[in-house]
Amino acid sequence: MRFEQLYLLNYKAIEEMNIQFGAGVNLLIGDNGVGKTTILEAMTVALGDYLNGLSKIAKTGVKSTDVRIDTHVLSDASQGVVYSTPVIIKARFQYGKNKLTGEVTRKDETSSSKTRFLGKEVAQYANTLVNDIHAELPLFCYFSTSRLAPPKREDFGTASNNKLNDRRCGYIGCFESNLDIKTIQAWCLKMEMAAFQQKKCIREYEALKKIVSDFMLHMNELEEKPEVYYSRAFETIVYSENGNTLPVHYLSAGYQSLLWIIMNMAFRLALLNPGKEDLGAIGGVVLIDEIDMHLHPKWQWKVIGALRDTFPKIQFIMATHSPIIISSSRNVNLIQIDEKQKVHYLPEAYAYSVEDVLELRQESVGTPKELKKVCQMFETALNEENYEMAKKVIEQMAEAFGDDNTKVKNAKAELEVE
Repeated sequence: MRFEQLYLLNYKAIEEMNIQFGAGVNLLIGDNGVGKTTILEAMTVALGDYLNGLSKIAKTGVKSTDVRIDTHVLSDASQGVVYSTPVIIKARFQYGKNKLTGEVTRKDETSSSKTRFLGKEVAQYANTLVNDIHAELPLFCYFSTSRLAPPKREDFGTASNNKLNDRRCGYIGCFESNLDIKTIQAWCLKMEMAAFQQKKCIREYEALKKIVSDFMLHMNELEEKPEVYYSRAFETIVYSENGNTLPVHYLSAGYQSLLWIIMNMAFRLALLNPGKEDLGAIGGVVLIDEIDMHLHPKWQWKVIGALRDTFPKIQFIMATHSPIIISSSRNVNLIQIDEKQKVHYLPEAYAYSVEDVLELRQESVGTPKELKKVCQMFETALNEENYEMAKKVIEQMAEAFGDDNTKVKNAKAELEVE
C-alpha cells in the first residue's frame, strides 16, 4: 500500500495543495516554512482512515489548532483572526492493482466540531486485512524532528500493548512524534527470555536483528556484521561494532537517530508479521522529517541507498534540506514546494555536485558571493589576456579563501595553461 495523491484544503498554513507521489523514495524539498512538515503530518491524518478499520488503535485527527487562520491588522496594536474552513484531507492509495480513496474533514475550529472520516474503502480494506492471519500487514511510521525526545508519558505505548497483545500492536503510536523506545526495549528483553526458556532462536527477534545488522553494514562498509541485542549486563539494548559494545543511548546523536529509526521499523514489522523471516520484503509507507538530521556528510551520502536496499518495498516520503541527500539519490521522485505553496516535480540530481544541487534544485547559492565575485574578476582578466591582473586576483583569492580552496586551485591551473 502506498500514497498516490494527497489533496489538502485549509490544513494548518496550507491554503490548498495537490501532490502526486511515486513508488520508492520521494524527497520533499523547499525553503523553511513552505509546508514540508505540514504535508507529512497531513499524511499521518490521512492514514488514520486505515487505522479507523482497526479496533482499539488510536488515530490522528484534525485538531482545532490545525484549522488554517488568516490574521488582519485592525489597528496599531490590534489584529483580527479569520478561520478558513472546512479542513479537508483527501488521499488516494494504491494496493497492488487496486485504488483506495479516503477523506478526512473537520467542519470548523469550534469544540463542537470533530474529525470525520468519510468513506469506508480504506477502513474496510484494513479490517479485512488484519482479520486474515495469513495476510501481510503493511508498515506505517512517522519520524518527526523530535523523534529522540523523551515521550510525553512514562507508560507510553505499554498499556495499549498489554491490552491488545496481538499483531495490531504494530500500529500503536506509529504516528506519534516521539519514538517509543521503552516498548522496544521491553519487547527485546521478552524475546531474550523466550529464547532462553525455549532454548532456541526466536524468529521475529532474529529478523529484527538481521535488518539492523544489514543496514549498519551498508552504512559503515564493515567487514564483519555489527549486532544489536538486549544485554542483561547493561539492562538495555546495545550495539556492537568492530568488537566494541555499548548501550545505544551512549552513542552519538547520529548513531542513535539511525539505529532507533531502523529498530522502530523492524520492531513494528516483527509485531505486524511475526511469522515472516524476511521483514524487509514487506511494503508500507514511512514518513521521515529531515532525514539528514544529526548525520555526518559521510552518512548522508549513504542513507538513502541503505534504506532502499534494506526495505525495497517501502514507500519513503522524506523532507530534507541537504544537497548531499539529493545528489546521492538515484531514481527518486524530487518534489519541490515553493514559497507560494506551488508543487513542482523536478528531474533527479543524482551525482550532481553539491554546488550544482544548491543552485539548480534548491534555488540557493553554491559559492559565497565574495568568492563568486573574485572568480568573475579572474575570468574577465583571463578573457582579456591580462595575465598580470589574473595573477593578482589569484593572490587575493588565496589570501582570502586559502590555497586549498577548490576555486583557487582551479584558477591557478587555468592560468598555468594560458
